[in-house]
Amino acid sequence: MNKFRISLFAILLFLPIYSISQEPTNSKLELNTVYNEEYENSTENYTGELKENAYSIIRKKIESALSTKIPEENSILIHFTQNGRNCVEMNNNGKKYLKFLKNRTKNSSKISSEYQVSDFFVFAKDAFFLEQVEMKHNYVIDTGFFYENVFDIHENCSAFFLLKPNGKFMKYYGSDYFSWIWNFLEIVD
Repeated sequence: MNKFRISLFAILLFLPIYSISQEPTNSKLELNTVYNEEYENSTENYTGELKENAYSIIRKKIESALSTKIPEENSILIHFTQNGRNCVEMNNNGKKYLKFLKNRTKNSSKISSEYQVSDFFVFAKDAFFLEQVEMKHNYVIDTGFFYENVFDIHENCSAFFLLKPNGKFMKYYGSDYFSWIWNFLEIVD
Protein backbone atom coordinates (compact mmCIF):
# COMPACT_ATOMS: atom_id res chain seq x y z
CA MET A 1 0.00 0.00 0.00
CA ASN A 2 2.88 2.35 0.77
CA LYS A 3 4.40 1.80 -2.72
CA PHE A 4 1.01 2.64 -4.22
CA ARG A 5 0.91 5.99 -2.40
CA ILE A 6 4.46 6.85 -3.54
CA SER A 7 3.60 5.99 -7.16
CA LEU A 8 0.39 8.01 -7.03
CA PHE A 9 2.27 10.94 -5.48
CA ALA A 10 4.93 10.78 -8.25
CA ILE A 11 2.26 10.74 -10.98
CA LEU A 12 0.40 13.68 -9.46
CA LEU A 13 3.66 15.61 -9.06
CA PHE A 14 4.87 15.16 -12.66
CA LEU A 15 1.51 15.42 -14.44
CA PRO A 16 1.36 19.24 -14.14
CA ILE A 17 4.94 19.54 -15.45
CA TYR A 18 4.03 17.40 -18.47
CA SER A 19 0.86 19.43 -19.06
CA ILE A 20 2.75 22.72 -18.98
CA SER A 21 5.18 21.48 -21.62
CA GLN A 22 2.32 20.66 -24.00
CA GLU A 23 1.53 24.19 -25.22
CA PRO A 24 -0.85 24.88 -28.10
CA THR A 25 0.71 25.56 -31.53
CA ASN A 26 -0.38 29.22 -31.54
CA SER A 27 1.27 29.99 -28.23
CA LYS A 28 3.32 33.17 -27.76
CA LEU A 29 6.48 31.05 -27.42
CA GLU A 30 6.20 29.98 -31.06
CA LEU A 31 5.06 33.31 -32.51
CA ASN A 32 7.08 34.51 -35.51
CA THR A 33 7.18 38.32 -35.38
CA VAL A 34 9.85 39.15 -37.97
CA TYR A 35 10.01 39.36 -41.75
CA ASN A 36 11.98 36.24 -42.54
CA GLU A 37 11.77 33.25 -44.86
CA GLU A 38 9.15 31.55 -42.70
CA TYR A 39 6.97 34.66 -42.81
CA GLU A 40 7.43 35.06 -46.59
CA ASN A 41 6.47 31.42 -47.13
CA SER A 42 3.29 31.93 -45.09
CA THR A 43 1.96 34.79 -47.23
CA GLU A 44 -0.58 33.87 -49.88
CA ASN A 45 -2.33 35.84 -52.61
CA TYR A 46 -5.43 34.81 -54.55
CA THR A 47 -7.25 36.63 -57.32
CA GLY A 48 -10.27 35.68 -59.35
CA GLU A 49 -13.61 36.71 -60.73
CA LEU A 50 -17.06 35.70 -59.56
CA LYS A 51 -19.93 35.17 -61.97
CA GLU A 52 -22.86 37.54 -61.44
CA ASN A 53 -24.98 35.06 -59.44
CA ALA A 54 -22.09 34.03 -57.15
CA TYR A 55 -21.12 37.68 -56.68
CA SER A 56 -24.67 38.59 -55.62
CA ILE A 57 -24.85 35.71 -53.13
CA ILE A 58 -21.45 36.45 -51.58
CA ARG A 59 -22.14 40.17 -51.36
CA LYS A 60 -25.43 39.50 -49.52
CA LYS A 61 -23.71 37.10 -47.12
CA ILE A 62 -21.00 39.67 -46.37
CA GLU A 63 -23.62 42.36 -45.76
CA SER A 64 -25.50 39.99 -43.49
CA ALA A 65 -22.35 39.07 -41.53
CA LEU A 66 -21.51 42.78 -41.14
CA SER A 67 -25.13 43.75 -40.38
CA THR A 68 -25.00 46.57 -42.92
CA LYS A 69 -26.03 47.55 -46.43
CA ILE A 70 -23.14 48.43 -48.74
CA PRO A 71 -23.73 50.72 -51.76
CA GLU A 72 -23.84 48.66 -54.96
CA GLU A 73 -21.23 50.84 -56.67
CA ASN A 74 -18.66 50.35 -53.88
CA SER A 75 -15.96 47.76 -53.64
CA ILE A 76 -15.83 45.89 -50.32
CA LEU A 77 -12.59 45.69 -48.36
CA ILE A 78 -12.42 43.42 -45.34
CA HIS A 79 -9.33 43.68 -43.14
CA PHE A 80 -9.21 40.53 -41.04
CA THR A 81 -7.26 40.07 -37.81
CA GLN A 82 -6.85 36.73 -36.06
CA ASN A 83 -4.43 34.81 -33.86
CA GLY A 84 -1.90 33.51 -36.35
CA ARG A 85 1.58 32.13 -35.89
CA ASN A 86 3.14 34.68 -38.28
CA CYS A 87 2.45 38.17 -36.99
CA VAL A 88 4.96 40.97 -37.51
CA GLU A 89 2.52 43.33 -35.78
CA MET A 90 3.32 41.51 -32.54
CA ASN A 91 7.04 42.32 -32.78
CA ASN A 92 8.48 43.51 -29.47
CA ASN A 93 5.63 41.80 -27.57
CA GLY A 94 3.01 43.81 -29.45
CA LYS A 95 4.05 47.16 -27.95
CA LYS A 96 3.18 48.95 -31.20
CA TYR A 97 0.19 46.81 -32.18
CA LEU A 98 -2.48 49.41 -31.45
CA LYS A 99 -0.47 52.08 -33.29
CA PHE A 100 -0.13 49.70 -36.22
CA LEU A 101 -3.90 49.21 -36.22
CA LYS A 102 -4.45 52.98 -36.13
CA ASN A 103 -2.16 53.43 -39.15
CA ARG A 104 -3.90 50.61 -41.00
CA THR A 105 -7.26 52.31 -40.36
CA LYS A 106 -5.90 55.65 -41.60
CA ASN A 107 -4.49 54.11 -44.80
CA SER A 108 -7.71 52.23 -45.43
CA SER A 109 -9.76 55.41 -45.03
CA LYS A 110 -7.59 57.09 -47.64
CA ILE A 111 -8.12 54.20 -50.05
CA SER A 112 -11.85 54.17 -49.33
CA SER A 113 -12.32 57.83 -50.21
CA GLU A 114 -10.07 57.66 -53.26
CA TYR A 115 -11.46 54.47 -54.82
CA GLN A 116 -15.07 54.27 -53.61
CA VAL A 117 -14.50 51.39 -51.20
CA SER A 118 -16.49 50.39 -48.13
CA ASP A 119 -13.89 49.15 -45.66
CA PHE A 120 -14.38 47.06 -42.54
CA PHE A 121 -12.06 45.75 -39.86
CA VAL A 122 -13.14 42.31 -38.72
CA PHE A 123 -11.56 40.73 -35.65
CA ALA A 124 -11.69 37.02 -34.91
CA LYS A 125 -12.58 36.22 -31.33
CA ASP A 126 -8.98 35.07 -30.74
CA ALA A 127 -7.31 38.19 -32.24
CA PHE A 128 -4.38 39.62 -30.32
CA PHE A 129 -5.21 42.50 -27.95
CA LEU A 130 -8.90 42.37 -28.89
CA GLU A 131 -9.85 43.55 -25.39
CA GLN A 132 -7.76 46.70 -25.93
CA VAL A 133 -9.12 47.61 -29.37
CA GLU A 134 -11.39 50.63 -29.23
CA MET A 135 -14.31 49.54 -31.39
CA LYS A 136 -15.24 52.06 -34.10
CA HIS A 137 -18.13 52.18 -36.54
CA ASN A 138 -16.40 49.93 -39.09
CA TYR A 139 -14.83 47.56 -36.53
CA VAL A 140 -16.64 44.25 -36.15
CA ILE A 141 -16.08 41.17 -34.01
CA ASP A 142 -16.48 38.13 -36.24
CA THR A 143 -19.37 35.78 -35.56
CA GLY A 144 -17.30 33.02 -37.14
CA PHE A 145 -18.55 33.66 -40.68
CA PHE A 146 -15.33 35.27 -41.95
CA TYR A 147 -13.01 32.94 -40.00
CA GLU A 148 -14.70 29.83 -41.38
CA ASN A 149 -15.78 30.92 -44.87
CA VAL A 150 -13.57 33.72 -46.15
CA PHE A 151 -10.28 33.54 -44.24
CA ASP A 152 -9.85 29.80 -43.85
CA ILE A 153 -6.05 29.82 -43.56
CA HIS A 154 -4.91 30.71 -40.06
CA GLU A 155 -1.13 31.04 -40.35
CA ASN A 156 -1.01 34.87 -40.44
CA CYS A 157 -2.62 37.26 -38.02
CA SER A 158 -3.60 39.67 -40.83
CA ALA A 159 -5.34 39.26 -44.14
CA PHE A 160 -7.66 41.13 -46.46
CA PHE A 161 -10.40 40.38 -48.95
CA LEU A 162 -11.26 42.92 -51.64
CA LEU A 163 -14.34 42.47 -53.82
CA LYS A 164 -15.01 44.84 -56.71
CA PRO A 165 -18.54 45.53 -58.04
CA ASN A 166 -17.64 43.67 -61.26
CA GLY A 167 -16.99 40.45 -59.31
CA LYS A 168 -13.18 40.57 -59.41
CA PHE A 169 -11.60 39.82 -56.07
CA MET A 170 -8.30 39.52 -54.27
CA LYS A 171 -7.53 37.77 -51.01
CA TYR A 172 -4.16 38.14 -49.32
CA TYR A 173 -2.71 36.60 -46.15
CA GLY A 174 0.09 38.64 -44.60
CA SER A 175 0.74 41.89 -42.78
CA ASP A 176 2.17 44.46 -45.17
CA TYR A 177 -0.48 44.52 -47.85
CA PHE A 178 -1.52 48.04 -48.84
CA SER A 179 0.55 48.02 -52.04
CA TRP A 180 -1.42 44.90 -53.09
CA ILE A 181 -4.70 46.75 -52.49
CA TRP A 182 -3.67 49.91 -54.34
CA ASN A 183 -2.34 47.94 -57.32
CA PHE A 184 -5.50 45.84 -57.56
CA LEU A 185 -7.75 48.91 -57.40
CA GLU A 186 -5.66 50.68 -60.06
CA ILE A 187 -6.35 47.94 -62.61
CA VAL A 188 -8.94 49.20 -65.08
CA ASP A 189 -11.50 46.47 -65.64
